[in-house]
Amino acid sequence: MSHLLRATYASMATSSIIFLVYAFVVFQVVGVSYFTGPDALVRIGKSLGLLIIAGYAFEWSVQIATLAFGVKRTGRPFKELIVDEREKQIVYRSLSISLNVICFGIVLSVGALAMGWEAFWVFHIIVLFYALAVATELLCKIYFFRRGF
Repeated sequence: MSHLLRATYASMATSSIIFLVYAFVVFQVVGVSYFTGPDALVRIGKSLGLLIIAGYAFEWSVQIATLAFGVKRTGRPFKELIVDEREKQIVYRSLSISLNVICFGIVLSVGALAMGWEAFWVFHIIVLFYALAVATELLCKIYFFRRGF
């Protein structure tokens, strides 16, 4: 199995865990009412900041462990890890499609803001479409990899 494919599967697992834990904490543990009042934007900002920092720390640690496991399993040194042009093209195509999804989410959230929705829901539309963009990117990578693009 290619390193790109192994890293993609690891990203699918970590992204699922990150967004499910975030949704559980925000909607079940803390509750939507926590994000109302005069400090609403500060609380939303702190929760999104924690999502970003903790999420990336978890993602990177899993990716480094996956890379180390792959290098140890193949017995080749890290500097001999080869990324071919096909894998680069798969990454570029997947990112391009994923950027379209996140752009649609941003346009939708701006429209929701213009219609007078609360900031909590507008920010979480962006988070939802970010999660969808990540899922789209990872699924496209697997699809393109299997199709041989």
